[in-house]
Amino acid sequence: MTRNLHVIVVGAGLGGLTATLAMQRAGFRVSVFEQAAELGEVGAGVTITPNGSHVLDHLLGAEVMSRVARVPAAGAIKHYQTGAVLVETNSGIRLMEEYGAAYCQAHRADLHGALADAVRAMDPDCIHVGCSFSGLTETDDGITATFHNNRGAAGDILIGCDGIRSAVRQALWGAEQVTFTGYIAWRGLVPTDQLAPATVVPDSAAFAGPSRTFARYKVRGGTLVNYVAFSRREQWAEEGWSVPSEISDLQVEFSDFAPEVQAIIAATPPERCFKWGLFDREPLPQWTRGRATLLGDAAHPMTPFLAQGAV
Repeated sequence: MTRNLHVIVVGAGLGGLTATLAMQRAGFRVSVFEQAAELGEVGAGVTITPNGSHVLDHLLGAEVMSRVARVPAAGAIKHYQTGAVLVETNSGIRLMEEYGAAYCQAHRADLHGALADAVRAMDPDCIHVGCSFSGLTETDDGITATFHNNRGAAGDILIGCDGIRSAVRQALWGAEQVTFTGYIAWRGLVPTDQLAPATVVPDSAAFAGPSRTFARYKVRGGTLVNYVAFSRREQWAEEGWSVPSEISDLQVEFSDFAPEVQAIIAATPPERCFKWGLFDREPLPQWTRGRATLLGDAAHPMTPFLAQGAV
């Protein structure tokens, strides 16, 4: 396979842009098609473990990563009611010494923006927005993707990076329902200066309770506290992972959690609290068919409990 191939990437999320940048750096020509009307500030915090940091350090450079992501000085698992430290977890600094790359945390929009900037620096016309994938046609000479805006793109190979409800996956293997895991998640962002300093010590903490977990850490240079809270549900019908949530619902769900958890929830600006359902799919026997393949959640959805979904 030669490096003058033209690669079509469907989906401009973290996985799609990371794959695009890696291929650009290797000398491939890449065109990215994203269904959203624009690339913007979507999501909240993401945790990046050393396996992912190795790749991002290589592609973006240590200087960019140090600006985008924050290495926690210390972490802990705390008792969900009292807030007492049960286990001290490895700091990002110690993990860097052990694995040669950081365990760090970032605002998704900051990391996504850095990747998009790097991709466009390689090719200003690489990313095409407002392109919702509708189908593909493969021949001996190449593969063509079509989009609902009547646009088409011809290339040599195609990579579907379009998430758990992947249209590329459906085009390759047919319709398949996603499976609700029985968990939902809330996420929120709170300005750090709205919280008492003791509320956010150490830098990163998780409160593990019966069928519920609340985790929080700092992003954007420590100016924001990102949190994610998991709870059980019998069913979930909402679409997307940015469904606005009433803060009062979250307060009721976690009413028996430690005072510092209550303080963080209470300080959440109403426009910065969202919820979504966690879904899964049955594993595929293979991810590649002909000239098309899948990447990320399109290929292998992962729940976020080990912080490996974006990696």
